[in-house]
Amino acid sequence: MHDYRVQRVKDIPIMGKRTYLVLRKRRYVCKECGKKFFEHINFLGKRQRMTNRLAAYIISQLK
Repeated sequence: MHDYRVQRVKDIPIMGKRTYLVLRKRRYVCKECGKKFFEHINFLGKRQRMTNRLAAYIISQLK
């Protein structure tokens, strides 16, 4: 493991108020090539600032 990075991610509203998740993402270093990469988080796409759950919620509100 190399270090951590804090990321704020938008999530579905709770009781009509904006909700943010504060994630502490781990960053690793490849022992063979030295390249740094972040751990995979299931509910968050690469370089995404909102959860998949929020994206589905927005689509359902547009219907």
